[in-house]
Amino acid sequence: MNCPTCSLAFSTENYDDVNVDVCEKCKGIWLVKGELELLLKRKDKLFKASEVNAVNRLCGASGVRKEDESRHLNCPKCQQSEMKTFNYNYSSGILVDQCGKNCGLWLDAEELDKIQIHTELFRDRLEANRERFETLAGQVEADMRQNMDNAEDGAGPSRFRFVNALLRGLIKF
Repeated sequence: MNCPTCSLAFSTENYDDVNVDVCEKCKGIWLVKGELELLLKRKDKLFKASEVNAVNRLCGASGVRKEDESRHLNCPKCQQSEMKTFNYNYSSGILVDQCGKNCGLWLDAEELDKIQIHTELFRDRLEANRERFETLAGQVEADMRQNMDNAEDGAGPSRFRFVNALLRGLIKF
């Protein structure tokens, strides 16, 4: 297979005990199904504080820049499908290209490191706030049960009440 940006043949490199296809010129990485998930489960690679801080500032950036959105890359595996650019984890600010036929993911240089840092930050924040989220979910559930008990004429509560209760809890959070 060849790199979708440089057209050079991939070489195989070991990244956190997973063999991945890498372009020697642009340092992009081609991952097939399951490889990203496997890499994200590992915490073998240590990142510098400056790298973590840079990705942390990037997290939350939303949208895809027009010039990146209009980039036309063909899948290096099937050569038949144009890859689609998307914002990893919806709002990470890390742009990833995926084959339209799900052959794999194309990550530009350093994007794998950024994804690993982003995922670790997300997991750390989730764990740090788990008790608060569980309390909020319990409050929403109790409110919904009370609404069901108080519903007129046996009509069930509106799903909009549930969404509103959840949003009110998150806004307080």
